[in-house]
Amino acid sequence: MPTKEEMERRANAAPGRLNETDGIQCPVCGNKGAVYRLDEAGCLYAAECECMARRRSLQLLRRSGLEGLVKESSFSNFQTPDAFTRRAREAALNYIKQSEGGWFFISGRPGCGKTHLCTAICRRFLLQNVPVRYLLWREDGPRLKAMVNNDPAGYAAEMEELCNVPVLYIDDFLKGKVTDADLNLAFALINARYNRRRSRTLISSQRSLEKIWALDEATGSRISQRAEGFILCAPAGAINWRCRTAAGKEKR
Repeated sequence: MPTKEEMERRANAAPGRLNETDGIQCPVCGNKGAVYRLDEAGCLYAAECECMARRRSLQLLRRSGLEGLVKESSFSNFQTPDAFTRRAREAALNYIKQSEGGWFFISGRPGCGKTHLCTAICRRFLLQNVPVRYLLWREDGPRLKAMVNNDPAGYAAEMEELCNVPVLYIDDFLKGKVTDADLNLAFALINARYNRRRSRTLISSQRSLEKIWALDEATGSRISQRAEGFILCAPAGAINWRCRTAAGKEKR
């Protein structure tokens, strides 16, 4: 009669195929996602392998839309040469420690580090297996507006996920010319997130919160209330890191 160890070894011998979709190789479970064990009654049961936490994090990252940005945007490589960037980094780290439901708002000129900092926050949540969605306003906004009439069911499904995901990052909020349709979409999304008290929302924008208030008080006031304590506005003379990086490459 085989021993308990032999029975477990046989049950775990067959390889899995999870690595074919996520590229993660696990020597513990052989890419099955589970390790088989015998209980005291001699019944075989499956225990989730530790590799599944990494696999879920990777799936969340790919679904979030942040996969490319996350690879190059972390707190460790966020440069802090002045008072604003130091204050912004400290605020972002403190924000992560806050209880559920808080918002984070940062505004400023292009290239001042808004997207980098918000992505670094999202990266931390993803590493904690918290679902995150990324919405790039200038690309996703027009797509969603078109769906209102062309694909109402698809629009409803998309908005349902955006409104309910635990962490939503809206990048370049209300960038460019703002129409009534833009304001309607912005309010629908912001109001839904506002009413879900435990949801976190991160917003980066070239428009200050005061300018958003001027466009639509209902939207601006909701952001202001939820992001209280975490509202940052880069000074007019903030460094444009994209231009500095490009200039450095040209010199080399």
